[in-house]
Amino acid sequence: MQVQALCENESIRRRDMPEYQHLLQSYDIK
Repeated sequence: MQVQALCENESIRRRDMPEYQHLLQSYDIK
C-alpha cells in the first residue's frame, strides 16, 4: 500500500514539472 501511495505522490509531483507538462502536450494527453 505504501509503495502505491509513493508512486501516486511522485506522479502528482511530476505533473507540476514543466517538463512533464510538455511531455503530456507532446502526446496530446489532457
